Amino acid sequence: MAARVSELVAPARATSDAKRQRQLDVRDVVLDDRMSARSRRAAPKSMSFLRRLVRSSARLGGVVVVGVALAFLLPTPGRFAPPALFEAGARRRDFSPDHYPPGTEQVELSLVGGERLRGVFVPSDPGAPVVLHLLESSGSVTSPLRFAGYDSLLQNLADVGFASLAVDYRGIGASDGERSVTQLALDVDAMWNEAVRRAGGPDHVVLRGLSLGTLSVGIALANGAKPAGVVLIAPVRAETVVANFAAHFFARPLGWLSSAPFRPVIDLDLVAELARTRVPILAIAPADDELLDADETASLRAAIVASGGRWVDRDGDHVSVVASAHRDCRPEELVFLRALYPEWPDEAARVHAVLARLPQELVERCAVDRAARARLAVVATQRPREKTEVVAALVALDVPAERVEQLVRWRRSGRIDDGSRTDASAWLSILDTRDPSGELPYEQLELFPSPCTVLRPDSERGIELACVDALIETLRDPDAPTGDIGIPAQVFLPSNARVMSGVALALVADEVRATLPKELDARRQLARMLLKGEHIPDRIVRRGEEFELEAFECGVWRRVELEWPAPPRSRSAGPPGARANAE
Repeated sequence: MAARVSELVAPARATSDAKRQRQLDVRDVVLDDRMSARSRRAAPKSMSFLRRLVRSSARLGGVVVVGVALAFLLPTPGRFAPPALFEAGARRRDFSPDHYPPGTEQVELSLVGGERLRGVFVPSDPGAPVVLHLLESSGSVTSPLRFAGYDSLLQNLADVGFASLAVDYRGIGASDGERSVTQLALDVDAMWNEAVRRAGGPDHVVLRGLSLGTLSVGIALANGAKPAGVVLIAPVRAETVVANFAAHFFARPLGWLSSAPFRPVIDLDLVAELARTRVPILAIAPADDELLDADETASLRAAIVASGGRWVDRDGDHVSVVASAHRDCRPEELVFLRALYPEWPDEAARVHAVLARLPQELVERCAVDRAARARLAVVATQRPREKTEVVAALVALDVPAERVEQLVRWRRSGRIDDGSRTDASAWLSILDTRDPSGELPYEQLELFPSPCTVLRPDSERGIELACVDALIETLRDPDAPTGDIGIPAQVFLPSNARVMSGVALALVADEVRATLPKELDARRQLARMLLKGEHIPDRIVRRGEEFELEAFECGVWRRVELEWPAPPRSRSAGPPGARANAE
């Protein structure tokens, strides 16, 4: 059996980083658009990440006023600890980690004086390295909103073989105590010790810091921590982060004055600490960061490069780069982690475990079909905890392993336990991206991630398909009140947990139309991506010389109407010939 398992392992990591980066950058634009709309729909008790940031900014406005006054009244500057930690998450000790991946443990760390820090531990394969997540100033593992939480990120890390430990700072989320940067060192020390304990040694721990969390990484390194590697996302400097924040949101003179009464966030020179360490480092930073000036960016970059690390520039501002780091690891981050542990995970063991869950006919097929073995290896190495029905469909699909890798990444944008389908044959339809006009474009398909919440039972799915019909209808109406695109400002998708703005949908439609000369082909591909994003099976039926699209609803396949007047040409579209209606 061992020999057969070894034959089933095939390399599945040959993806173009440059192309993947472009895809993710486009997706970030759409997801950020979706974020802002979803935050308006959140319950009052679940204030969104962006609203918290605005509220914190308003509070900081009061700090600026007080700071300016103190700057003139106090003879000695730098006397007070800055308000660099913001309220975040749900302030309750009994928070539930149910929205995290299966197997997640709630963690409690005892501190001197009886206070406790609380967080989550998400396991991966036995013996997996542990990523210790040091959160940003407004981050909390108790956040009820998915894009402000960490469940998707921690699930995806577990998929590629890395366990995760994420704990809230004191006074944030479910942790006891009062918020204060004066306690960061003690909090970080407790988190580091727990990570080492769970990993079995420091050489099996990777530090991952976001924004203010990069200073926490510096604290750990200065206190003697020797992790296997360090990932810094949107790093800041302790000496200037408060002043830069105030200067960005208000005015530079006020920012300077408001910072005068406050000492640095912590007593740490991050530049010197990074230059001194010999731990492998990857830094991912905004190309134009409002919390770092050009000289500070250059000094941090030089220190990291001098120590043998790598600096990667990202488009976007500080908040958007941090927000995107909640959702998934960037390709360069996965490459970095795999380089730290080149023999991890045990691919043969993963294939063996996945095989044990598959129907016997698929096991026998993998034994004789090289293409099926390649597809199995992709799933085993990148999505081993995927639902059995989805795994079976991915292995059974008659497509190259490279396409399965794309579909796996698409599936990673949703939760494994989404509850939407239990039938492998339905998943075969959902995951089949072949089309008479060519494969559905993955770059656009990725913008329609899997539903975030459990959908209604099949007996009620008639409402959902009607909603998809209504969404498609928005493409038919050239007289909609949103200009030349003809799409409403916001379109709510039927899972009732996601929203895509008309602008985002129009961008996808324009991309599809720009590559297909026939308008009807473009409409069919766009409609199929909408259906697949909602986990509604679809199929192509040939009738004479024409191809029709059908969707499965309440046990019945029915035709999806695609023939309507062509929409007017968008300003962002390609050449006129690409948008011609050739029906």
